[in-house]
Amino acid sequence: MAVFQIGPDTAIKELHWFPWNTLQPDDTVQVSWRPEPYRSKIQLSVAGISMKPIRIIGIPGPEGQLPVVSGENAIEMPDTDYFSSQVTSQGVFSI
Repeated sequence: MAVFQIGPDTAIKELHWFPWNTLQPDDTVQVSWRPEPYRSKIQLSVAGISMKPIRIIGIPGPEGQLPVVSGENAIEMPDTDYFSSQVTSQGVFSI
């Protein structure tokens, strides 16, 4: 089990900088709140198992605000390999 952190006070500041395809069952990704939305497209093509899911958890800000992920002007990793060219325009999280 590994815990990864994404946010303004971490080494990985943007969702699209994280190597999503390296996740393993029972891993957790903690996404910290920040004042501006995350503008990233994510492809998650790995899977957990029933007793060891992959978790993506929002970490609240100082007043309980949760992180926001927006599709407006969203960026994806240049090497993202979608199974169909239509997927990139259909959502922020592709699973």
